[in-house]
Formats: sequence, C-alpha cells, structure tokens
Amino acid sequence: MFARDSVPEGTFESLQSDVYSGVSEVEEDDFPTGYARMKAVLAAARDMPLGPNVLINYVKPEDRKGICHQLANEDRLTWVQEEQ
Repeated sequence: MFARDSVPEGTFESLQSDVYSGVSEVEEDDFPTGYARMKAVLAAARDMPLGPNVLINYVKPEDRKGICHQLANEDRLTWVQEEQ
C-alpha cells in the first residue's frame, strides 16, 4: 500500500505541492545540463523544511527525491529544458 492510499484524501497531494513550492525556483535557474538541474532540485528537496503534514514524520530524504521524479513525470518539473 502506498502512503497516499493510507491517509486522508489530499494529504499526499499536499505534500507534493509543498515539495514543488520548495524546489520550483531552483528548477527555473540556468544549468549547463539537465543532469545538473536535476541534482540541484533533488538537493533542494532533500534539505528543505516541510510544513505540517500527516506524513512529515515518515518522509525520508529519498522520498522527497522520489516526489520530485513524480512531479517530473507529471510535467510539473522539467529536467531538460527545450532550447529556444
């Protein structure tokens, strides 16, 4: 069972939004490669304080990184920016 399936509706999504809010400005910075952007975003997620959430006592640094990858899969974060 996933954490999102064992907590009240919206709890996991709220955690995702908190992580997104904490890393979105980092993601917007200029980086020489998508890999460098991804590493910076993951480091920001690992180190950021999270707000109150039922899952806060259970979320580990690796979970925060996983949430970033989920956000990228949902096209909310982008590792490789298109050239303009």
